[in-house]
Amino acid sequence: DIDDCIQCLDKLMFDPNIKSQTINIGPDEEFITINQLYEMISNKLKFNHEAVYDKARPNEVYHALCSSDKAREFLSYKTNIGLSESLDKMIDYIKIKGPKKFEYNYDIEVKSDITPQTWMNRVASKGGTTQAALDSMDDNNVKELIKEAAYAAFDRAVEIGNENK
Repeated sequence: DIDDCIQCLDKLMFDPNIKSQTINIGPDEEFITINQLYEMISNKLKFNHEAVYDKARPNEVYHALCSSDKAREFLSYKTNIGLSESLDKMIDYIKIKGPKKFEYNYDIEVKSDITPQTWMNRVASKGGTTQAALDSMDDNNVKELIKEAAYAAFDRAVEIGNENK
């Protein structure tokens, strides 16, 4: 759940001891298949239709198991909100904000242990417009602004949570 993960962002972005680390942030206590997740969401939405399966994509991942051990070690991550409650929150949010069409912006495949640089190379040509924007963000302390925004969002989420108790 985002409420469990948001506290990790500051440390993940700014702690120099975490530089170049790949860390999975999120719950790993509950194992669930995509089919079980579909059934769970369908039941919550009272959408009782069979799943529709498309043909597999190239390089499709059929089995994945993530561990948050490094998040617990480096970021003091702790799961407080379970999957069912998190899905309820997501459904409530979408009911308020409305659904949005998902669009892929980039064709990205993770191919190495230097993923962030790989992404950068795929979306920013050297000397191009995206690179200029990223350089400007670095020059104008955007990291600090993002940090402040994340804290403001977290603080407001805590206030809202306390109001609803």
